[in-house]
Amino acid sequence: MTNNNLIFIHENYANYILSEIKLDINTLRSNVISKNLIFVGYDGSIHMTKPLNLHWHRFKINKIKLLPRFLQFYPDDYNLIQKIFYYFFLFKLNPKKYLSNPFKYFKYLLKKD
Repeated sequence: MTNNNLIFIHENYANYILSEIKLDINTLRSNVISKNLIFVGYDGSIHMTKPLNLHWHRFKINKIKLLPRFLQFYPDDYNLIQKIFYYFFLFKLNPKKYLSNPFKYFKYLLKKD
């Protein structure tokens, strides 16, 4: 086990690599320095119990904010302009999903508060 990598083995190959040893996550997991709990805030920010260390880039991240400041609110409290920008933002992240059925998302935009 390494402090920086997680290695997955497909079950088809596990017997060749692990032979008779049957390991589970509880056997492998410990409270080493790598353990970091991750939580999502209502404003879309991602919080961690420890800074995320990007070893190869030589810096640490304390908090991740994916949403622009304009959208860092609870989504049910968005006004019409924020809802429109929110769907443009989602479209930018995953265009295929929103092009497959665009009318499905209009009902959220038109929902009365």
